[in-house]
Order: sequence, then C-alpha cells, then structure tokens
Amino acid sequence: MSAITIEGLVAFAAVILSAGFTYIPGLREKYAAMADVRKSEIMLGCLALTVVLIAASSCFGLWQFISCDKPSILELVKLFGIAALYNQVTYTIMPAPASVKAAKASRVS
Repeated sequence: MSAITIEGLVAFAAVILSAGFTYIPGLREKYAAMADVRKSEIMLGCLALTVVLIAASSCFGLWQFISCDKPSILELVKLFGIAALYNQVTYTIMPAPASVKAAKASRVS
C-alpha cells in the first residue's frame, strides 16, 4: 500500500468538505440559504484551516506530509488554490437534495 500524497490529501479534503456542505442534514439547508459570497468565504476558510492543519502537523512532527521549509509551504499554498477549484467544481456538479434546492430558491440575495 502506498503512502498518501499531499496532493491527494488536499484534493480529498476539498471534495469531502463540499460533500459535507451538500449532504449533512441541517447544515446543508443553512448553507444553501446563504448568499454566494458568504458560502465562498466559509468554504475558503475551511480549506485554509485544512491547509494550516496539514502544515502544523508536519512542522510539529505529528505526520510528515511536507518538510517544514519555505519551498514546501509555497507548494502547500499552491495546493490551496487547486483545492479551492476541486471544491467548487464538486459543489457545482454534485446533485443537490430537494431540501437544498428549496433553501436556495427561498434565499434572499
């Protein structure tokens, strides 16, 4: 079995966050009812937190995903941008439950 790569971990986190905000009951309706800008802020914040946790776990020796140096941190920042793309594409193409569709239709922009 091969080790998980940092790219795979970041992509997985992006897709899981998107799926969670689409399918977790209660959360999905509240999230869908929000304005698009607010939803983007929340999702980017969650992705940023994920990237910070990956960096912190590596720098503090919990898991070694990256070496704790400038080139690795810059690579992680680049992966953050890629994760944002994965996340938004996943959220856009994922079929929405009926409750999400209703919440989106009733929101005030």
